Amino acid sequence: SLRESEARYRSVVENVRDVIFQLDVSGCWTFLNLAWEDVSGYAVSESLGRPFFDFVSADDGSDLHEPFASLLTHPDGEWRCELRCRSKDGSLRWLDAYMRVNADADGDIVSVSGTLGDISDRKRSIDRQKLLASVFTHANEAILITDDEARIIEVNDAFSRITGYARKDVLGRRATRLGLATEAIGFFRELRDSLQGNGQWQGESRVPHRSGEHFPALLKVSALRDERGRVQQYVALFSDITAQKSYQQQ
Repeated sequence: SLRESEARYRSVVENVRDVIFQLDVSGCWTFLNLAWEDVSGYAVSESLGRPFFDFVSADDGSDLHEPFASLLTHPDGEWRCELRCRSKDGSLRWLDAYMRVNADADGDIVSVSGTLGDISDRKRSIDRQKLLASVFTHANEAILITDDEARIIEVNDAFSRITGYARKDVLGRRATRLGLATEAIGFFRELRDSLQGNGQWQGESRVPHRSGEHFPALLKVSALRDERGRVQQYVALFSDITAQKSYQQQ
């Protein structure tokens, strides 16, 4: 019965994706499951007995020594943080670390147990979202995003600067009702056919300013589709080409 119980325990511990570990009070590994090898590239056998901080990025380690030392002063203490682990190949991986102290019957701390979850993909996704948000916000071209029925769901600062329309004034309105691309019906047919065919259209259009006037713009519209090919959003980018038109006329 004990052997079966131990076998079940080892099967669970060795097959979970997160790293399960234990440290002694000096911060050295005393136990690691096999997930550690996938995360770090180091074999468990060459890691046991080494300090936990040997595997933490130097930039992060300097900030984590004090909280870890503080953890060891509380018999019921626990701690969660995000840190970068330096893998054997030299790359850095983001880990979500959870630690909890273990105390004996006298209340003396004897070890620290916890888990390490690889959150590198999530971190990269967050960084990419921040980059895209920065590009969206600081772009010189006006950017307009609509749903599949052409209702405006987002605009950037350049849109307000170029058109005079505040963001709150256009959200929820249809781009066509706003007066964007006010050419003849043939224009909309060409735009629709191009978007259905190759997913984008580019050309010159006339865009309304809040003042009531219209200005020439170089407009590009793209259809964003889901994995089934269904249109989810439309993205329009345009810039005021009044100056270029004036140069052409001169």
